[in-house]
Amino acid sequence: DVSEFYELVKRDDVDLDSLSKQLFRDAFDDEITRAMQELSDEFRIVLALSDIEDYSYEDIAEILEIPIGTVRSRLHRARAKMRGHLYEYAKQRGISKS
Repeated sequence: DVSEFYELVKRDDVDLDSLSKQLFRDAFDDEITRAMQELSDEFRIVLALSDIEDYSYEDIAEILEIPIGTVRSRLHRARAKMRGHLYEYAKQRGISKS
């Protein structure tokens, strides 16, 4: 009965490859969120304004009332911390071969 029901309700247009990619993306998004939460506020805010909200360095400097050099420095450090965290995650999951 279950297999008959499955045959009736399954959709022919379900792209399993797409579904797999979506599940992977969702899992990776959770890890990105965790990595961002580990950043200090000063790094997280600059990273979010730049890489998520797409503000220019000049706009971020104006919004936060800090020098543009400080924006660049914080963004560089935030990205380095994120890269380190996500590299270890990728390595543990077999995503990165290095």
